[in-house]
Amino acid sequence: MKTSELENRLRKHAEVTKSVMATPFDIKTEEFAMTKNRHTIKKSILLAAAITCLLGITVFAAVHFLTPSEVARNLGDNKLASSFENTNFDAQTLTDGKYTASLLGVVSGNDLSDFKGYSWDIILERTYAVVAVEKTDKSPMTIGEPLMITPLIQGLNPWEYNIASMHGSYTEDIIDGVLYRIIEMDSIECFADQKIYLAVTDSFFINNEHFNIDNETGEITAKDDYSGTNILFEMEVDTSKANPEEASQYLVKLKEGWRDDEIGETPTPDMGDI
Repeated sequence: MKTSELENRLRKHAEVTKSVMATPFDIKTEEFAMTKNRHTIKKSILLAAAITCLLGITVFAAVHFLTPSEVARNLGDNKLASSFENTNFDAQTLTDGKYTASLLGVVSGNDLSDFKGYSWDIILERTYAVVAVEKTDKSPMTIGEPLMITPLIQGLNPWEYNIASMHGSYTEDIIDGVLYRIIEMDSIECFADQKIYLAVTDSFFINNEHFNIDNETGEITAKDDYSGTNILFEMEVDTSKANPEEASQYLVKLKEGWRDDEIGETPTPDMGDI
């Protein structure tokens, strides 16, 4: 977002809500193909802070995060921005350890983005999620911090089935000290009869130190004794999109791809196996 736009939004919001208190609301980049990965720190932090002092801290809190559409446009993906404009999503925020993460939006479909990942011609249906990550102490985020953000699926081992192994990639930007990341991967809608999660960890890979998977139910939970950040959102998915037969066929294709990788025929991302 441009500084002038931020200033206008803050001033407009202050005029109508001055008396309202609002609550603010492992994967290395090179380990899998990326369509685009910009790292730009906007130099509007000081101006935004100055405006906040003038208008009141409650105003800044009320417009703290960009919308998913604004994030996509900032990253140059106008088609994806339009896709998010047609969705309704209640943002979720969780804090654990060093980081506070907010799941801002999720959308799935075919040909939703201006950018095409390396597997777009193999699996056309894609899932996109927009996540904002802050430092818990409110200091600005910096480039290169170890963070893995990935969907996980009930019944599937997190360290095997995640963004790295399911043809994933991401784009990201730092705006006003907040890291905004758009992740994409093969569509997970066919698994809608299972619980689908969004995990955020302070590492480049997921392993069995971060999460438990119940042997009977397949449900995934964050380990309480992990000393770092292992945030786990439960994503709302349209259960009418569930397709167990399609899900089963997809898993077979994934495993076939992994076997090809073992014999050197088709390179696939490092899954970070333990």
